[in-house]
Amino acid sequence: MKPGRLVSLLVIISLGLWGCEERKTLVQLGTEQQILHLGNGTEPAGIDPHTTTGMPEYHLQMALFEGLVAKHPETLEIIPAVAERWEVSDDGLVYTFHIRDTAKWSNGDAITAQDFVQSWNRALMPALGNQYAGSLFVIKNAEAYYRQTINDFSEVGVQAVDEKTLHVTLENPTPYFLQLLDHHSLFPVHIPTIKKFGALDDNTTPWTRAENFVGNGPFVIKEWTPAKVFSVIPNPYYWDAASVRLKEIRFYPVDQALVEERMFKAGQLHKTNTMPSEKIPGYRERKAPICILEPISIY
Repeated sequence: MKPGRLVSLLVIISLGLWGCEERKTLVQLGTEQQILHLGNGTEPAGIDPHTTTGMPEYHLQMALFEGLVAKHPETLEIIPAVAERWEVSDDGLVYTFHIRDTAKWSNGDAITAQDFVQSWNRALMPALGNQYAGSLFVIKNAEAYYRQTINDFSEVGVQAVDEKTLHVTLENPTPYFLQLLDHHSLFPVHIPTIKKFGALDDNTTPWTRAENFVGNGPFVIKEWTPAKVFSVIPNPYYWDAASVRLKEIRFYPVDQALVEERMFKAGQLHKTNTMPSEKIPGYRERKAPICILEPISIY
């Protein structure tokens, strides 16, 4: 081989190796930029916590809303959230929640006890079609109100004592009541925003669109492009904003488990929520990371 051709070949090989080393996946770039890329199954039907039932919707709601309490991500122990503390009566029937002074909606409005009263009233409106309304039936007279045997919501065991104090009276002692409060059906919603776009029990209004949305979770909507991406960025008014280290989360709707697995394998997703069963043994046996030269894209 002539020297000139040898040099050219070496240059081509070097450039090829350099390209392989320098090309970064979405996961690598996301880790550097603090952007989390997640597979989220099917296209979400919506984000209203009082009208949706699926896991893709729930994943989004956990970023956008927060209840009185939350669950520790590792132990699942109940921890304070919007409520900084609470007391339970000796008979187990009355819970008194003290809402944080620093708890705010993403538009800067203070979160009050009345927000929970009005939100749970909405969640129990039959016309709304809340399939998880039964989650609230442990509360005194909640089922009666939902079944319309009583029409006055003040008879339901939810009372705002003052702006930051909420009393909840149960039908019977319910040891798992605090766990229920972390379910999206009991999350608060911003009533003035919903009313701005229509009736409280109308589940078709555009209050959940990115440009209209007001929530109280650690993130707010940045972009919602159907069949492409749902992305969220930190909510500056979140009471624990200092603990939010991610700059963005991007949820990708992927209907097919095999496609999502390929995206995960190619380094396009930090995490996948689904995996074809026939692929699981290979991931269990594989010790070393896989180098994929050509990232797979479905968009």
